[in-house]
Amino acid sequence: AEQKEQRASSSELAQRGFGAAATAGCGKTELSKRFEGAGFDVLDEAFLDMPSYGLHPQSLLMETTWICSWFERLLKRAKKITDAGKSHKETVFIADRSPYSAVFYCGHGDLLKPVIDQQMSEVQQHAGIHIFTVHVHVQNEVLWQRVQARLELEPDRALYKEDQYEWMEQVAEFYNTFSWNLHVDNSEEDPTMTLERLLHRTTALICSTLPQVEPAFKAMAPELYVASLTTEQKALSDEEGVPSQQSARPPKDLAAAFPAFVAPESQSQSSQGLTELRRARAASCG
Repeated sequence: AEQKEQRASSSELAQRGFGAAATAGCGKTELSKRFEGAGFDVLDEAFLDMPSYGLHPQSLLMETTWICSWFERLLKRAKKITDAGKSHKETVFIADRSPYSAVFYCGHGDLLKPVIDQQMSEVQQHAGIHIFTVHVHVQNEVLWQRVQARLELEPDRALYKEDQYEWMEQVAEFYNTFSWNLHVDNSEEDPTMTLERLLHRTTALICSTLPQVEPAFKAMAPELYVASLTTEQKALSDEEGVPSQQSARPPKDLAAAFPAFVAPESQSQSSQGLTELRRARAASCG
């Protein structure tokens, strides 16, 4: 379905759940694979394979159906854990897509955001699943280079407008101005270093700003937990010109250890800008 492959990068953790949000080429899917390799349960994009019923995939009805399927899959995964006698509250799920991506891709996305907000509230209140969104940001110049490099290997992605710089700018504008729980930058240009560093940076960001999630991260992936804190602490020390302490034991006060990884205050959305983006998207949907 048109644009499904280009949904944003937002990863959500349930009980605890994280959803990634970002444009194509930001590294979201590869980041999710790294988390899976570290031992986390990842909700991949299998739930995107939905029947069309002759409707445009970005129509309000189909996007609403997709959002409900996203939550249904999450609830089923949590129930499976509970039925096995385990506590899903001590489990972290990573979702390759965020339901908020539908807000942009649907021509009537302004109707979907309050629905998604309420769905998340109900899931937290009645199922004990806490969902957080992580925005993976990449500077436009670097993002365009990555998208074009992938387009050479996968020319069919031109069907998703990945050969159009203006379209990439529209998508990036939405994700850069939307309000997410956490933000992490992945603009480094060395692809051999980026994925590992992005994994460590995201883990340190989550653990330092969400203390309620840190114990689950530490329990599920202890090696990643220690490596991430050690790596990011060293990086911050190098940036500040302070000798790093190579200790295998992470500091108790994570927020103090990682002052750069502070969850920003909710960004005020540009109503006018979002309205223009939605109008453009509605026009493209016919």
